Amino acid sequence: MNSQSLEQFVPQGQMVRIMGSILEYLTGLWNDHLWMIVAILAATTSLFSIFADRRRVKRINLEKVGFMPWTGISVLSIFITVAAIALTIKTEFGG
Repeated sequence: MNSQSLEQFVPQGQMVRIMGSILEYLTGLWNDHLWMIVAILAATTSLFSIFADRRRVKRINLEKVGFMPWTGISVLSIFITVAAIALTIKTEFGG
């Protein structure tokens, strides 16, 4: 569908206004749920790093230490999760 056939149905100025309002709606939707998305991603990272740290501690071969600081990643991701949940609650219910 080329631009000439599109202009037959919707004039150019009106198309710009429609696209602007759609973009504004999507931006507002993203901003409303930003901290919720951050909280979910941080909680997923937290669960993964806790599992990896537990697996590292219970390893059979003590010589295979690994190089990832899973404990630090776990603590940091838990902190980010709690902060993002607090900001989600403030955003959703506090205005």
